[in-house]
Amino acid sequence: MIPETWKRSNLSEKKEGDEVNIEPDMMAKYVQKNLEEMPQS
Repeated sequence: MIPETWKRSNLSEKKEGDEVNIEPDMMAKYVQKNLEEMPQS
């Protein structure tokens, strides 16, 4: 977690098991990058 994000968000108030919203755009970029780096079979 980036310290600035921690300070400027309410994530510090969350407990284990709490629901959070994850930006799908960032997740999609992460998945795409990893798929591109995977060896092709």
